[in-house]
Amino acid sequence: PDGIDLVRGQRIITVGNPMLLEATLVRGEISSLTRQMEVGGDDKRDYIQMSGGLFGGNSGGALYDEYGRLIGVPAAGSRAATFIGLPIPVQSVKALLADNCLASVYDPKADDAKCKADKEKAKTKKEASLGDGGTFFTPASAIKPDFTTMDTRWPLWWRVGIVQAR
Repeated sequence: PDGIDLVRGQRIITVGNPMLLEATLVRGEISSLTRQMEVGGDDKRDYIQMSGGLFGGNSGGALYDEYGRLIGVPAAGSRAATFIGLPIPVQSVKALLADNCLASVYDPKADDAKCKADKEKAKTKKEASLGDGGTFFTPASAIKPDFTTMDTRWPLWWRVGIVQAR
């Protein structure tokens, strides 16, 4: 949701599937709202740092505030510090979805088809201006994050989104 003010020390709940155990809850608190981690070169991304930890299988799950509102998506944790987790803030998730013409996931009024058509038109125009029709792409495998991803599906999509946004 937009307009929710999160505060340090606020109680949170993570729902995920660590060790293939469905709908496992982890309770914790927000430790930091200003945590940034480097993701590929000089590119830094915002994360919510939480206590309570994230474990393999939590990635791509949900981070809720104490009122049951989605505030983030668990993305990474640390094997060395098991009580630290790094969810992606919901605003960043919404921006990624909008950039990839998937805004209808959270906004029923969004026109994903028009977004895709506009992007295709812009891509065609850019390719025409290049002359040879070539495109530039950095594979997601070239991005080396400084944190441990818990699951390859969501963090890979997140990294690919970062590459495509450049």
